[in-house]
Amino acid sequence: MATAGINFLVALGVFAFVLLVFDVEASRRIGPNLVSQFPSRVFDEHYSVIWGSPKKLDADGRHVELTLDRDTGGSGFSSQNRFYHGFFSAKIKLPGNYSAGVVTAFYTSNSDVYPKTHDEFDFEFLGIVPGSLYTLQTNIYGNGSTNTGREERFHLWFDPTEDYHHYSILWNKYHTVFFVDDVPIRELVRTEALGSQYPAKPMTLYATLWDGSQWATQGGKYPVNYDLAPFTATFKDLKLEGCVWKEATTQPPCAFSSSASLNKLDEPQFRELDEKQRHDMHWARSNYMWYSYCKDVKRYPTAPVECPPRSDEVTTTTTIRHHDHRHGGHGRHKREKRI
Repeated sequence: MATAGINFLVALGVFAFVLLVFDVEASRRIGPNLVSQFPSRVFDEHYSVIWGSPKKLDADGRHVELTLDRDTGGSGFSSQNRFYHGFFSAKIKLPGNYSAGVVTAFYTSNSDVYPKTHDEFDFEFLGIVPGSLYTLQTNIYGNGSTNTGREERFHLWFDPTEDYHHYSILWNKYHTVFFVDDVPIRELVRTEALGSQYPAKPMTLYATLWDGSQWATQGGKYPVNYDLAPFTATFKDLKLEGCVWKEATTQPPCAFSSSASLNKLDEPQFRELDEKQRHDMHWARSNYMWYSYCKDVKRYPTAPVECPPRSDEVTTTTTIRHHDHRHGGHGRHKREKRI
């Protein structure tokens, strides 16, 4: 009995040590290095409602709540400006408990202007049934339709319903990087081989909450249960920085076609990931990415040009659906209002 008790205590100690190492390793990657370099924006000065009834939760409009219920069908807001490139970020807290079928999206797009050759960067959070893990789906469209999507799916190293976490997109003429709490999880480098498939047309930022019952949770097995509504996602610490497109006849000096460097995002520290960031991205992708289009031989028998050489570890197609409803049927050009 004494030996068994000692063995149990040793095993318990080892388990606690492993948890401590994991916590330290994860927390080491969460720092203020990138997000803190950009100022927070006031909602009314930089964003507009596109549908539904987003609600400001503080007096100066730096904390906004989106709601999905049976009557509204969701809600969303967008940036007032379009950008040639930029840094787009928000701290987001996702719907908890049963949120199956609910999609929280934070993304940039120009599909309203270029429906057949649009560009897009997506964060999409796919709702859950209790006991399961949120899926974060990232996607990139470059100069084309949804038939050339580049989806990658992740679980996260924390519960995104318990607290706020930063989700950020850095997009410039050198590369595009997706970050979670300053941890890079995905990078697309602009290369000659990628050509016009690298997003380079002005885009609007969107944040939306909507019904994705047909595909979002386990391929549509679990739809939205409106008896549990309203579902809410809250956004704060909104950050928006970049090269603003003024809808003029000529492009601004910071546009992709210009040789001028008049934008903060053209500074050397934003042109490539440093050694620590690359190490952190490898950690995130090795431990938390569970689907990548680069490994999907059924969808892409020949890997797209930006993908690394394929190994024996490939995957078959998972349920990937595209997202015609994210604007809730209310394009930016149809309706804008202030809150």
